[in-house]
Amino acid sequence: MKKNITLTLIAGLVGSALMAQSAFADVYVGGRAGYSFLDDACYQPSGCDDDDGAAGLFLGYQANDWFGVELGADWLGNHDVNYMDNGSLSRSNHNLSAISLAPKFTYNINPKVDVFAKVGAAYMQFGDDNDTVPTAAVGAEYHLTKQWDARVSYQRYQDMSDDVFHDMDTNLVSVGLSYKFGQSEPAPAPQPAPQPKPEPIAKAEPAPQPAPKPRWVIKQHGTESDQSLFALESAELTEKGKEAFTPLLETLRQYPNAEATITGYTDSTGSEKYNQQLSEKRAQAVANFLIEGGVQADKLTVKGKGESNPIASNATLAGRKQNRRVEVDIPSFDYKVKQTPATQS
Repeated sequence: MKKNITLTLIAGLVGSALMAQSAFADVYVGGRAGYSFLDDACYQPSGCDDDDGAAGLFLGYQANDWFGVELGADWLGNHDVNYMDNGSLSRSNHNLSAISLAPKFTYNINPKVDVFAKVGAAYMQFGDDNDTVPTAAVGAEYHLTKQWDARVSYQRYQDMSDDVFHDMDTNLVSVGLSYKFGQSEPAPAPQPAPQPKPEPIAKAEPAPQPAPKPRWVIKQHGTESDQSLFALESAELTEKGKEAFTPLLETLRQYPNAEATITGYTDSTGSEKYNQQLSEKRAQAVANFLIEGGVQADKLTVKGKGESNPIASNATLAGRKQNRRVEVDIPSFDYKVKQTPATQS
């Protein structure tokens, strides 16, 4: 009449696990198979069949990384045992099953391997006889994927006593496989859409370089007397001097908005004060020539720098000739006129 209670519990475990899939992300369900053997099951060793194959299901809840609770239902084999009953030897042949509930303590060795231990209670049934006993287990799990774990374990059911057994112990060695709900493998991250290659940026053409300022230079060469720009020891322009500055006059008249700076220089002959005054007078003489020719006076700046800024050595006659000069600078171009006067300033 009695059936093994394991089959009834199995259906309940599977149904509960399926319902838990959406509600609990830390629920797992699994199965195991192995070998069971009994201690102190037979009065006489002969004719005693106290070992057999075994199988079972388990349902667990992992509260955190180290603590969980596990419910198990195991068929522990069919055993043919003998015992003394009122002074005579009797035999009993039934299926042995157990329902266990135990907290599970887990220790992580590395990202792939855990070890665990369980200590709890089990309800055991052998035919019509049953008992509630303490149970303990140790084992290891290997994480195959985020969802699937493989395990190996040893579990002991301690001191079952009833009308047949007295302090019988059951040992179960098994391997198993479990499935964790809510732990699906993460979907691969979407690959970013290929970005279009940027169009090559046309290199900007370099800005055209401004044309170099024209530099007008008028040079006068001649003797120390009649071809000098200024009369000897004088700030008065000679006819040759006026002729030398005529191109400048024509340029300034052609460009009436142009401004000019006129700077006079001397050599180092004579006193510094005298040379300063003479350089100013000669620069003013050139300015007066330009004004008389039609150039506006406010467009001209007149300076004298005496013997400063020599462009050649004053130790030689040729150098002193080069240093006696008037320079005209126009912002749009440079205009330099060098006089070649007599040896005296």
